[in-house]
Amino acid sequence: MNYQAIKKNDLLQGSDLDRLSVFEDRIKQLRRRLYDYAEKLPSPLNETLTEHYNTRLKSTEGKPMLGEYAAFLIGGLYDINISTIMDISYPWLLLYEYCLLLDDIIDKNNEDLTNKILLSQMLLNKSRIEFKRIIGQTSRSWESFDIHFEEWIYAMLHELNLSKNEHTEFKPDNIIEQGRKASVVKFCASCILRLSNNRDLSPVEKVSLDNICAGIQLLDDLDDYLEDHAAGRKNFLLLETYRWLENNHTRNSQISLDELRFGMIYSGSLERTWSLASSYIMNGISKFENKHSDVYYYFSNLALECQNSCNTVCNILKSAPTPNWNLENRMNKKVECDVFDINQKVLDNFSSNILLIIERGPKAAN
Repeated sequence: MNYQAIKKNDLLQGSDLDRLSVFEDRIKQLRRRLYDYAEKLPSPLNETLTEHYNTRLKSTEGKPMLGEYAAFLIGGLYDINISTIMDISYPWLLLYEYCLLLDDIIDKNNEDLTNKILLSQMLLNKSRIEFKRIIGQTSRSWESFDIHFEEWIYAMLHELNLSKNEHTEFKPDNIIEQGRKASVVKFCASCILRLSNNRDLSPVEKVSLDNICAGIQLLDDLDDYLEDHAAGRKNFLLLETYRWLENNHTRNSQISLDELRFGMIYSGSLERTWSLASSYIMNGISKFENKHSDVYYYFSNLALECQNSCNTVCNILKSAPTPNWNLENRMNKKVECDVFDINQKVLDNFSSNILLIIERGPKAAN
């Protein structure tokens, strides 16, 4: 049975969540296998794995965690036999959780850091064992693993270096680089194609998957902007906002939330983030031939929602309050003053509108 057959038999009509619901039972089955594996681990690694994955699931607030669906989404783009996808999906889930775990280790100062590091190594080893069981020890896909695993490591290092550098300039290549935090998904795609069509990803397909991942990463950065700002992590959205704030007023030691949201709107960084996310996603999926699949529809609709959010920002700005920069205080660095000389009630209303824009904007938990 291939993806199109599943679509005809099972797919619910309606929202994007419905379009992914065809995979729900299989995703639950994969989670059970992950939790069964966790139970076999020595304490406290068993509790660490179960608690970490459950926390990640809760953090999506009901949105699909796209990494779980990676094998199915790739299969949908290529119209691959579902049995092949299911073979790959479990070792992929182990590798995906490994990446999530290390991502959290880097992002947060966890008191159980040692347990997570040990668990991450066990997950990596277990995923390799499972992949070898499916694709074999000598498969050329392992060349893909080496390449894309290294890309992922460099992407994580790139994110760390961005946060350390006070004067970082974000270039287009940096967006692709940050998207490569999901680079191992190309190994997942390589395994599926090797099993089904006895071939590897073409250079064009690698670029296409890089573009899709870059678009999703931009949306994830927007979703996490408050947490990233508080933690000092930098990305395209925040760097563009910070630069605009520095150019337009004296930057205080700590940027307030109102100040940050004003900067996101007036600098155009919020609008550009959605626009870039839309472009990267559309450029990515445009190279795949299976343009009538529901996976293609899911991504194209996500890109369209990004464009709609851009239009919403433009409409809000037409009636937005105009900041009145206090030039005397701006020139006198010793004077502590509000950045925006605007009636507080107007400020609160506008800040609420900004929050609504972001909350109602497109979401893609990666």
